[in-house]
Amino acid sequence: MTSWRLREPLLKQIPEFELTERFEAEASQLFVMLSDAERWPADSIARVLVVRAPGYVQVAFQDMSRATIEVSSLGSGKCEVTVNHELLADNAAVEAQKGFWQGYFKQIRSQVER
Repeated sequence: MTSWRLREPLLKQIPEFELTERFEAEASQLFVMLSDAERWPADSIARVLVVRAPGYVQVAFQDMSRATIEVSSLGSGKCEVTVNHELLADNAAVEAQKGFWQGYFKQIRSQVER
């Protein structure tokens, strides 16, 4: 007699998301801010892992997630920041980190767009 048992997939889907935001500021200005852990909000507890000019930063968070940040110039004093945040524990962590990035981008916007 043959018996069958449904098995869980070997690879579990690990939640992640991508967020893109445009700024009325030079890409170099945002790159400097995002690559300096001292300029990050105190509650983020981000640790900068990799910085590659002209616009690549990778950071790790206390919850063991990490984010890759790419800053691209759009010319004429405008830029775009794309964040790919990965290795999140669950959908609640996704929503919490989305909220963090939206708040952080608002803070950055208030500093660079005057």
